[in-house]
Formats: sequence, C-alpha cells, structure tokens
Amino acid sequence: INDLIAGSECYEAAGKIEEARELLFLAHERSPIGRMIIYKLCMISIKLKDIEMAQEYYNEFVQIAPHDSLKCILKYNISIAKGADNATLIKILEQLKESDFIEEWAYELAYLYHKTNQGDKCIALCDEIILWFGDGPVVERALELKMLYQPLDKSQEDKYRSLQQKKDGITEITPQIV
Repeated sequence: INDLIAGSECYEAAGKIEEARELLFLAHERSPIGRMIIYKLCMISIKLKDIEMAQEYYNEFVQIAPHDSLKCILKYNISIAKGADNATLIKILEQLKESDFIEEWAYELAYLYHKTNQGDKCIALCDEIILWFGDGPVVERALELKMLYQPLDKSQEDKYRSLQQKKDGITEITPQIV
C-alpha cells in the first residue's frame, strides 16, 4: 500500500494525474478504510475536475474520520472547484481554524478577509499567524498583508527586516566585545 501511494505521488509530481489515480484505486482496494488514501483520491479527483467523484470521496472521508480537520480542506477545495462564493469559503476556513490552526490555511483565511474588505479580521488573523508561527514564508506574507492596512509594530518590523535579509542572503554582522 505504501509503495502504491509513493508511486502515485511520483506520477502526480510528474503531471500524470490519471496514472496517480489508478495507483490510488489499487491502494484503496487493498485498504478501503485508509483515510489518507481517500483524502488523496478526493484531491486527485478535484485536480481532474471530477467533482462528483470528489464529493463521493469527501463523504466517505467524513464517514471514516468525522473529526479529522482534513475534511475542511477537502470541503474547501471542492467548494472552490464548484465556484463557491467567498463567504462560503470563509465559513469553511473558520471551521478549520477552530479545530486546527494550520499556517497556510490561516493565511488563506486572512487573504479572503482582505478580498472581502474585512480589514479588522485580516489584521487580527495576520497578528495571530505572526505570533504563533514566528518565521517562514507564510509569516512573511502575513506581515506584508498586514502592511496593506497599517504599519507593523517594532518587533514585527524587525522580524520582517530579518526575513528579507535571509531571503536576500544578507547576514547581519555585529561587533563582539572582547
């Protein structure tokens, strides 16, 4: 099963989505209650624009793992594929945030707040992302998103400058006192 999943991931990375799905079908036959296999089948079905099949896998996933936060990610991706409005997408990501605060999805929610002119919510969520995750590309994007609304505080400004220097390959040299 693990080899089938690994092969599927290789095919997917190579852009051979149909072949990836075929290997996942085989893995699913051998392990019909494997939630990650069902998750991957759902995501591949979305990529193949087979929304009806994706919905079936989503329902199966929720039945097997009703409390798994990945169900929100599946629901979000299916909703996007169906052309859902931003208000619907926001509700889904708010549910995800309540159960599992995942960096990239928190940023996606902050960005949706920005797109729907909910500046206060966007700023508050960017502050949360910066506080909880502290470093990395998503934090950098959250800092930049926040700057669209208001100046950063001193510590956030220092963090942003540091992230920019890392990205540019600049190392700060400070004198040592002997």
